[in-house]
Amino acid sequence: MEDMSESTYDRKRSFEATPEPPGEHGGDVDPLAAPVGSEFVVQQHHATALHHDVRLEMMNGDIPVLVSWAVPKGLPRRRGDRHLAIRTEDHPMKYATFSGSIPEGEYGGGEVRIFDHGSYELVGRTDDRLTFRLLGERLTGVWHLVHTGPMDGKDGWLAIMSEDQREEPEPWPEADPMLATPSDLPGDEEGWGFEPKWPGMRVLARCSDETHLFNPAGEEITDTIPDLAKLHDRVAALDAMLDGVVVAFADGRPAPERLDPIQAGTTPIAYLLFDLLYLDGRDLTGRPLRERRELLEELIVPSDKVQVSPLTEGNGSALLAAVADQGLDGVVAKRLDSRYQYGTTSQDWREISVGPPS
Repeated sequence: MEDMSESTYDRKRSFEATPEPPGEHGGDVDPLAAPVGSEFVVQQHHATALHHDVRLEMMNGDIPVLVSWAVPKGLPRRRGDRHLAIRTEDHPMKYATFSGSIPEGEYGGGEVRIFDHGSYELVGRTDDRLTFRLLGERLTGVWHLVHTGPMDGKDGWLAIMSEDQREEPEPWPEADPMLATPSDLPGDEEGWGFEPKWPGMRVLARCSDETHLFNPAGEEITDTIPDLAKLHDRVAALDAMLDGVVVAFADGRPAPERLDPIQAGTTPIAYLLFDLLYLDGRDLTGRPLRERRELLEELIVPSDKVQVSPLTEGNGSALLAAVADQGLDGVVAKRLDSRYQYGTTSQDWREISVGPPS
């Protein structure tokens, strides 16, 4: 009979300090024997070290729980690849929707984002192996989890991809950014979004299991911005193409003169993102800006070097006055229903200077 006393999950957490949900179960189950459920979730966890938490629904008596593994490199994306996985404590089913911040100093302190969720099917199980199919929004395919035994005091497993069943990805968009037309504020601000005009370097980023950065001419400049070499770790997606501005700072204010060259560790920079062109194998440039922005804000895990630039819907005149007080050059107005027209200077994006239009 299962021990229905306080769970390992509960013992490790102070629920007065963490927003995580309390557990509803006792001892942890044996994933090689427990009855299986149908739900899975993969969470991207920025704790002491970045990892993915893979969680499969199984039964603890009559209580469904999320049987969990920490996978430092995430589930493999290519057939035959093997990644280390560490069995962790069972989590309550309510954890399947948890996304947020675990306070520093608490167990697992850091940012948590839902990387994928959906249903799963048990394909096979032996005395040392689980084989399962994930039917998620990002992950579709068959994986093995193979029990390898104790490893430095932890319960070691290997995650192995057996079959990738995702649809064929679409080609990446061109690294040729959409540009704004110098103009005045729109006469009717409804249906427009307004962003600060940041003085900096326009950069497009292709992120998958590595990062590639491009300037507006389409030339790769990854090696010139070393602080963004691990940008892909801040993106909760299989792959994405981002558009934004790299801004250098001095005394807390933008300092464009410090961008050439950027000295890693000595030039404070931030990559301020404002658009998402490609996500999980799909070109988004034909979708409206409002939808692209919502997706962008969901998938970026912010840091001191990576942020989503704020977008204000309507009331551009107030933002223009505010950026003038902060010493910025102006604002960019964007139609919220506009598609991304790469390589084009468009009236759908308008650059309004603090002074008269140039």
